[in-house]
Amino acid sequence: MRRPLLLVLLLTLPSVAFAQDPNLQRGFAPGKLYDVLGLDSVSTFNGNLNVRIPLGQRYTVGPVLQYQFMLAYNSKIWEFEFLEAPRPPGDPRKRPVPDTRSNAGLGWRLTLGELFPPKSVNFMPPTTGWTYVAADGSEHEFRTIDSDPVLAYTEDSSFLRLRRITEGGIVYREIDFPDGTTHRFDTNGHLQKITDRYGNWIKVARTDYQWTVTDGYANQPARSHTIVLADAVNFAGQPYNQQNFKKRPVQVKLAAFGGAIATYVLTYEDVSLPVGICAGNAVPLPNALVPLLERIDLPDGTTYVPSYQMQETERCTSGTLSELTLPTLGKIAWQHGLYAMALQECVQPSPDDLADIGWVTETAGIVSRTLKDKSGTKLESRSYTPERVNRTFEYQKCGGPVAEHYIMRAPEEFRNTITVAVMDGGVQKTTEKATHYFSIFPAMAHPTLDTNFAKGVEYGLPFT
Repeated sequence: MRRPLLLVLLLTLPSVAFAQDPNLQRGFAPGKLYDVLGLDSVSTFNGNLNVRIPLGQRYTVGPVLQYQFMLAYNSKIWEFEFLEAPRPPGDPRKRPVPDTRSNAGLGWRLTLGELFPPKSVNFMPPTTGWTYVAADGSEHEFRTIDSDPVLAYTEDSSFLRLRRITEGGIVYREIDFPDGTTHRFDTNGHLQKITDRYGNWIKVARTDYQWTVTDGYANQPARSHTIVLADAVNFAGQPYNQQNFKKRPVQVKLAAFGGAIATYVLTYEDVSLPVGICAGNAVPLPNALVPLLERIDLPDGTTYVPSYQMQETERCTSGTLSELTLPTLGKIAWQHGLYAMALQECVQPSPDDLADIGWVTETAGIVSRTLKDKSGTKLESRSYTPERVNRTFEYQKCGGPVAEHYIMRAPEEFRNTITVAVMDGGVQKTTEKATHYFSIFPAMAHPTLDTNFAKGVEYGLPFT
């Protein structure tokens, strides 16, 4: 398990652990468990699907500095904005928002890294500090109470250092990585350059409709690549309101062998996507207007063709990736279901839902994966069975009075069982493995018993 995971991590710029809500984590984090299967992998904790499609070769600039362009998909495509009371009757306490950091269709990213300012405290999960988002979608927050710190560090074992500097009256922010490289970002959080200790560099120049990525040594450029962007209009024929959907990459032109240019073409479909009851609301919410990555044309004439779930079969599953047709014409199919999770911290329960205790939630995650050849013959199937192992105890509703106690069964342990079925000589063979995780009992859910449970720092970590 760990060897293929490390190979995947090495495909991009340095990947590090990140401080996200474990229930909503995207990308990879060392110390976590994943079912790594090639292009795709599944988090065995929260069911997030991560797909990485490499565009072009891996470029080596120096002994440490390397990079590769890649389309990265994460199936945690919904963020949540918590609404302040009072609210209209039946209005949910949280509102689903399409992923605010996708830039190549819902769930997809094409980037060498970006830096984002703190999110509103009404967002789940909120951030108090600046956040570095890596190429695989993983997030690394610089925890600080200062909204614009001169110096800040991550607290997630990633060992990243953020510095605010001013040159020529212009403010920049730089992140120092453990491998000795430094990433500089402009005032908008866009990556401007990456340097190492030996004089090697990668520079990114941006205009409204083009990114130019150049690498080199000292004052000698070596290679140059171009990413072409275009304006986007939504399903209703209007410009998108959501900032990250307004423009999107449509061509990626990369330096290839012998001075040639390898061109990758990205095609999109703009849809009206059912949101349904993603927020736990009784009445389906209005549709969301979002772009979906429809097709990736490669320089050799082959294609990747993604397909998506266009209806909400389970909460928050609408819009998730359901199938990917490969250049070989084989297919990988996924099905999303529900993962019932505990929250790390208490959230004020909804006054409209008496059953809401404020620290249990349901999120969408992968429950099955099927691999097929070009004829449609099933080569392998995998099922994922997430479940909470419960114990009975007395608890307090989040935000409720100490005297307001209830008896219920709550998670003491979370586990996910993976069942793999393959055909071998006409005979189906089945194997099974289970991963076990710590649980958490949130603070304030009980005046005394919370000390008997695993704490937030352990939540989402596997048993060893």
